[in-house]
Amino acid sequence: MPRNKSFDPEKVLETVLYLFWEKGYTNTSLADLERATKLNRASLYNIYKDKEHLFEACIDRYVGMIEKSLDAQLNDKGLDGIISFFRRYTKKPKNAPQGITYGCLMVNTSLEWGTLSNKIQKKIEKYNQMLKKRFEKEIDKAKKRGEISNKIDTQSNADYLVATMFGILVQVRLTKNVLAAPKAAYMVIKTIKSWKSN
Repeated sequence: MPRNKSFDPEKVLETVLYLFWEKGYTNTSLADLERATKLNRASLYNIYKDKEHLFEACIDRYVGMIEKSLDAQLNDKGLDGIISFFRRYTKKPKNAPQGITYGCLMVNTSLEWGTLSNKIQKKIEKYNQMLKKRFEKEIDKAKKRGEISNKIDTQSNADYLVATMFGILVQVRLTKNVLAAPKAAYMVIKTIKSWKSN
């Protein structure tokens, strides 16, 4: 006789997301998943099939969280939005959300590149492109508003912003400190301000 599903899959997914975020995909064992969710393998994999599919679902949820955050921080704010985005790495937030000292799930996962499936690698690449396009949009918006010089190369500077952000987040991950690289954040802010039209 089949078992009744007596748990909330969304709450389970949230629990597992933070576990993967903290420990990493490779280092999270089945025993870790069972202990965190208080569910056995059969219950977990009845919905998500296996560890990889469960992780893919976590990635999708995480990316949705980040996109929502970017909508609030960057959307059509031009240069000020980009500066504000990096300024958050220079001071500790008053109400720090869970996971803030874990770095970025996608950056952390990219450090495990050689152990990842092609499907997960493609999700990371898609995430990188999403970030780049967000920054490109705001740089172009700043150009149209006359906030920065048209001589500023949109694509190369968007690449620079993504690379710098990733570097900061690796430091956050390694030190478990959201203020691990404030000097790097201040430097990128200084660079962004140098783009301003005279």
